[in-house]
Amino acid sequence: MFLFAQCLSSPCYAQPEPDHSPVKVNLGVFGRTQSVFRGVVVWPAPSMMLGPSLVLWDRLFVLGPMLRYKVFPDRRSKWELNLSAIRFDDGKPWIRLGYHKSGYRNLRPVSYEGSAEFKYKFGERNLYSIGASAFQDFSTYHGLYGELNFGVPVFPFTSFLLDLGASTPAAAEYAYGAGAKSGLSVVRSSLRVFLPFIPWGGILFSKLSYAHILQSSNQSAYFVQGHDHNWSFETLLSWRIY
Repeated sequence: MFLFAQCLSSPCYAQPEPDHSPVKVNLGVFGRTQSVFRGVVVWPAPSMMLGPSLVLWDRLFVLGPMLRYKVFPDRRSKWELNLSAIRFDDGKPWIRLGYHKSGYRNLRPVSYEGSAEFKYKFGERNLYSIGASAFQDFSTYHGLYGELNFGVPVFPFTSFLLDLGASTPAAAEYAYGAGAKSGLSVVRSSLRVFLPFIPWGGILFSKLSYAHILQSSNQSAYFVQGHDHNWSFETLLSWRIY
């Protein structure tokens, strides 16, 4: 779901001319090798999602369990500020492709978070970026999780991303389980690919990520149990249908 939001709201290589229609509807197919939340695996099997998304005035995005508002809707702007409301559930994915049953990784209560994500873009075609994000739970654990975010272009249509996350005590325990500690939580590096010219006017957006959970107390916490190095790959295909 986060990839879905990134695809619709982030500037990428060779993006098409802006379309200022007040209402847009997209149909997306999203798949991933496993589900990872702040560095920890929550569903260690492939899954996918299929469904529409709604965009209003290039500012308001309705993306399944996420509602996102773009303060600066112009993709050519150097500044990006997104405000979101997110529902997180570590339970079964919508469409499961591998054999896996719910277990110790899926005991978190549903969380409703608000987030603010800031980014400053610079360099050639605004392809370099530095930013910060904050996620505050309002329903379950009332903790705060934050990230520093960096991005640089490495190949045509490809960017390298680096994220460093930190948590309050309640946010760390929610993500990693009993025994987790506050402070630095996870470092994540990713290669992100955006192709705006797939058949029938669609786009393809993919990301390969490697996450390492920090601090020995987090690595041995209940939901992690030593699985502190995790790879994931996710892909979104999206077409404008209205």
